Amino acid sequence: MASAASICALRCLALAALCAALGALLPAETVAQGMRSHPLPKGPRPLHEIAASADAIAIGTIASVSEGRIRVHDAIDVSGAVPADFDVKRAPSNPPVFQSGDRALLFLRGARPPYLLTDDPKENLVIPASGEVQWILAMRAFADARHDPAQLRTLYFEWIDGEDGTLRDLGVRGLADPAAPFQPISTDLLTERARRAVDPATASEVRRACASVALLSAESYARLLRDVLQPGTAVDAGVYETALQGALLQHGDPPEFSAALGRGLRSGEAAVRAVAVRYATNVPDPGLANEVERLAQQDPDPGVRQAAARALATQRER
Repeated sequence: MASAASICALRCLALAALCAALGALLPAETVAQGMRSHPLPKGPRPLHEIAASADAIAIGTIASVSEGRIRVHDAIDVSGAVPADFDVKRAPSNPPVFQSGDRALLFLRGARPPYLLTDDPKENLVIPASGEVQWILAMRAFADARHDPAQLRTLYFEWIDGEDGTLRDLGVRGLADPAAPFQPISTDLLTERARRAVDPATASEVRRACASVALLSAESYARLLRDVLQPGTAVDAGVYETALQGALLQHGDPPEFSAALGRGLRSGEAAVRAVAVRYATNVPDPGLANEVERLAQQDPDPGVRQAAARALATQRER
């Protein structure tokens, strides 16, 4: 069995893998503008922690944002008695990410308006224009579940399996929180996620979320490392890299790690080979080193050749 410290580290890695994936999807100018194209904030706080001090949850339209107030109208109360129109007080030194016209999810503190936003206002979310009904249902389910650990855990898993990417990411964040009230998550549940991470019948976005969740126990991450890129499984560079990250953090079984690297170096997918060469030079395996040398010279994909050459150069500098 893994130690408590290693399990906590694996959970942190699951969050890091998620945040890295989000960052890779965002162009530089989007990051500079405060990540408005993706409603998740930069910080990896789970939703149940954000909501812990909220007296009410609402979805409403941002009518205006002024020096000390946010004006909200056409609000729908998700939890708590919230009027259709209300004000939220805000500190001028801590501006929100909201703009007029945004449809926003608001975690509110206070018995009546003007409310306060719970914690940092940047942790509130802008609702996708096409998904409001889904978000209303999801947040009402969250409001019902947030004080029931087993129900909350089940809901987070349901979000991972759903179609909304932001809810999926919130599900991963929630499950990866070592302080969540439903911890520890059973090995059986996490091992099932490792299985789904390599299942070609599972959507790619869900596979990658499942891979992050599989890092939450030593048993499930070992299953992921053993199964990734095996014949008949999905060929997914994101899942593959998550499996390798888990192996490095946990100092996993060296033969399994080397075998997974070998499968990646021989993959027919250039994106997978590019991942494999970055990790193969961390292993004292002459066979893998020779394969990286070969790819640096002969791989048909220029990106893989460059990645292999960089990995070899870094190895020589150590």
